[in-house]
Amino acid sequence: MTNKNTMSKAVKAFTTRIFAGFISALMTVAAVPAFAAAETAPVLNMRNTVVTNEDLEETRNVGVDLVLTNNEGFLGASFGIRYDDRLEYTDFVPYSETGDAFEVICNEEENLLWFVGAGGTQDDTASAWTEDEFLSIYFDIPEEIEGGTFELNFVWTGLDGSQAYWYADRETDLMDEMAETSLNGKITYSNPDSEVLSTSVLELNPYAQGKLEVLNASSDVFWFSSNPAIATVDETGLVSAVSAGTCQIQAFLNNKIMTCDVTVSDRYYYSVADSSELKLTDTDANVVLEFPEDPDGTVTWISANPDVVTVDSDGTIRALQNGKANILATYNGTTYMRVINVELGVVTMNAVNVLAGDVNGDGTVDICDVVLCNRIYVGVENATAEQIQAGDVDGSGKIELSDSMILLRKLVGLD
Repeated sequence: MTNKNTMSKAVKAFTTRIFAGFISALMTVAAVPAFAAAETAPVLNMRNTVVTNEDLEETRNVGVDLVLTNNEGFLGASFGIRYDDRLEYTDFVPYSETGDAFEVICNEEENLLWFVGAGGTQDDTASAWTEDEFLSIYFDIPEEIEGGTFELNFVWTGLDGSQAYWYADRETDLMDEMAETSLNGKITYSNPDSEVLSTSVLELNPYAQGKLEVLNASSDVFWFSSNPAIATVDETGLVSAVSAGTCQIQAFLNNKIMTCDVTVSDRYYYSVADSSELKLTDTDANVVLEFPEDPDGTVTWISANPDVVTVDSDGTIRALQNGKANILATYNGTTYMRVINVELGVVTMNAVNVLAGDVNGDGTVDICDVVLCNRIYVGVENATAEQIQAGDVDGSGKIELSDSMILLRKLVGLD
């Protein structure tokens, strides 16, 4: 966390520094050095900042650091950052020759900062193995705000439609590559007495559930999902994964919205260190066991019964037939074991066993389930998470035409 104690908060009425004809001059002045294109594009990230009541006692001014990795310098560069409209932009401070190259234009109506730089040198910049804090951006948190999370997001268009760019030389614009790898940031004002969402990030396995709550809520909370096809949320904050992808769960109360970024995986991730028995009910479940630490070397995986369960070098396990197998994972002298119980043909959803293919839940798999699959596929019926779990017989994460065809072929004896 960067807290700008040395800078005046009176910079709110700052003068924007704009240099006319920058781009045309940049491309025509022969004296500007050009750099060879980097083999790997630079990575531009924002570090998350956390502040408390104690941090804000003397000044409400808070900074967010921008860092570069794999930076080889640039001939010309520009990019934008859109900030939370509750924040008040004050200034930015460069910390390296790369940072010195940038000027900033602020559009307060759109909460947009647009950075433009010419001729960032290789000196005093990051190598492929280190990070360079090349500048920090400072904001005031208004006195009336008593906690919360403030999002900052990179944007690649702005200022009358101008495009972001990062020219390594006159011919090579690396911005597309940088846009794919850049990470947004946020300022979190942690106040134990304020209304705040229990978590701002939620990762779910397919069909799994997670609970969100607003801490210290002073009124009723209304919950919304930005994409119910990815994850739904009920009136209690219970989030249910529907299909692989990302969305936001929003909590609305007291005329403000708090958001949680939800990612639903297309694979099932479980810890190999968990002592409980793991049940597999699908040969194509795409289940991955994870080592509890973050190893920087190779984990050795072994299945004690490979006729029942196999395990790949990345921890992916596959069920072959009913039975039990012990999976062992060893790294740096530490070994964990997880018991795998294979029960093919039965789907477990929230501790309830459901027969695979029994979409209508009547205890049998018949032509009615095929018809219901088709109705769900074309959008005539809205499926519950249990129905999707039972009907997703091809393991794609959703009910499709292929699922009803698989069920139909089995019913008529073709499979």
